[in-house]
This record gives sequence, structure tokens and C-alpha cells, in this order.
Amino acid sequence: QEVSEKFGILPYCRMNTNVKSLNVVGRDYWSQSYELTIKTKGRDEEVVKGASVAFFPGNLTNPKRVTYPGEDTFDGDIVYGISSQFDYSKVRGHNVMIVGSGAFAVENVRTCV
Repeated sequence: QEVSEKFGILPYCRMNTNVKSLNVVGRDYWSQSYELTIKTKGRDEEVVKGASVAFFPGNLTNPKRVTYPGEDTFDGDIVYGISSQFDYSKVRGHNVMIVGSGAFAVENVRTCV
């Protein structure tokens, strides 16, 4: 919420909101739209209309920690990209392996290149 306020987008965000249903309006790909029925904490249920829907289910709010065999004997750094604990200057000019998927993997690749 703090970041949304800082960049002035909070009026366009819904926190503490559950999606009740998603309906596609129209069958033609180029003219179809979407109706999302939502319920925000402390507010009445409402229908929001839009031209597109992007899903970001929040799976990174509770990151899955994976311990790979051999981590205890690996002589390099092992960190999670979501924690901002890695010193990227250490990898300049070296080969780097990034294990993961999605936005954080892409961002880490961009940072290392």
C-alpha cells in the first residue's frame, strides 16, 4: 500500500478484495470485455468492467523455500531474489546461474547482464 500511495496509484488499487466471479462479455476476440464481481472488505459487492484482465495471484507473498541437495557443500552464494540480500557486484564478469521462473528470474537475469 505504501508504494501505491507513493506513486499515486492507490485510488486505482483494491486491497483486501476477493474476486467472486469473472464473466466474458461478447464472443468476438477484438470486442469482448470482462466483468469482474468483487467484494472488498467493508464495502458492498460490486461489478467492475474492463477491457483486459491480468492475474497476479500473490504467490510470492509466501515464497516456497527449496533446499537443493549439495547446498551445504556449495562454495558460492545461494540467496532468494525476492529478499534483496544479494550483492550483484560479486557476479560482474562471471558466469551466473539463476534458478527460478517468472518476473523475479527475469529481473535477476536483467540485473546480472
